[in-house]
Amino acid sequence: MTRMNKGTGRHALALRGASALLALLSCSWVWAQVPVAGIVPSGPTRVEENDPSVVYTGVWFPQRRSDLSGGSIVESPYPISTASFTFTGTGIRWIGFKAVWGGIAQVYLDGAPKATVDTYAPTEQAQAVMYTATDLAAGPHTITIKVTGTWNPAGCCSWVVLDAFDVM
Repeated sequence: MTRMNKGTGRHALALRGASALLALLSCSWVWAQVPVAGIVPSGPTRVEENDPSVVYTGVWFPQRRSDLSGGSIVESPYPISTASFTFTGTGIRWIGFKAVWGGIAQVYLDGAPKATVDTYAPTEQAQAVMYTATDLAAGPHTITIKVTGTWNPAGCCSWVVLDAFDVM
C-alpha cells in the first residue's frame, strides 16, 4: 500500500479537476464558435423567472417546488409589484400558477393594457398558461405583469405568480 504525504492527494485531485474543467471550458468555447445553419427551434424558448432579463419592481418572494418550471417561482400580493420581460419574437406566453389564493393581474404588451387575468382556481394548477399573445410583428416587445392587489370573490388572496415566459 502506498501512502501519500499529507495534502498530496488533495493537490493531485485539484490538478485533475482543474484539467477536466479546462477541457470542458475549451470544448464549450469551440462548440459556441461553430455556426449551426438551417436549424430552427421547433418550439418556444422558455425563460425562467430568475433569468436576469426579467426585471422586477416592488416586492416578490421566491418559492421552490418540484412541480414548478425550473423548480422555482416568484410571487407577490402587492399592487406595487411588476415583472417585465423584453423579448424578440412573434409571440409570448406567461406561465404562472392558479390556486384559491390566486389574485388578479393586469398584462401590458409594449406599454398597452392587453388583459386582466384572474389567477384563481379551486384547485392548484402548476405551470398554468396565464396569458398568450401571438401574431406579433417580428422584433422586440415587452410584456409586463402587474399585481393589482385584488382577487376573485371565490378566492381569498391577491397572490400573483410568475413561473416562466415562453417566447415564440
